[in-house]
Amino acid sequence: MELQKKLENLYLILNEEFKLYKYICNISDQKTQIIVKGKIKELEDIMKLEKDFVVKIEKLEELRERLVQIIAKKIEINADKINITTILKSLKDTEIKLKLKNIQNKTIEVIQKLKNINEINSKLIKNSIDYVDFSINILSNDDEGNNNYGNTGSINKPKKRVYFDRRY
Repeated sequence: MELQKKLENLYLILNEEFKLYKYICNISDQKTQIIVKGKIKELEDIMKLEKDFVVKIEKLEELRERLVQIIAKKIEINADKINITTILKSLKDTEIKLKLKNIQNKTIEVIQKLKNINEINSKLIKNSIDYVDFSINILSNDDEGNNNYGNTGSINKPKKRVYFDRRY
């Protein structure tokens, strides 16, 4: 009976982690739109919110790891090699096994979706940085290599470009 209670607690922890990952996934999806629109302040705010959820997940992970160590001893599996799959293999077909398998699949799915969204966001941010870098290079490019020759063969002084109209 004690093992059953530990497995139920494991399910509760995994379910909470799933909910947090799902929420982070939704936030990351919103972050994509914020990046596209170039709203830096909103991006900073949403990243702070994400950080808070990551901290919560880390705390749940610590609880889960301690609980899995206890479960490993109960089902006599090496604690270094235990994971949810090995726990599931050791269980008979019961309701808790089904619940654990279900939450495992849902969590894997949401983490994969989160990974894909994060890859898209990383590419968008890189493209934005490349564009800004390109723009700065264009604006700061001087005319040293674009010398103009006059009719006599002498070099005319290069004309300076004016990029900004300064009015006082």
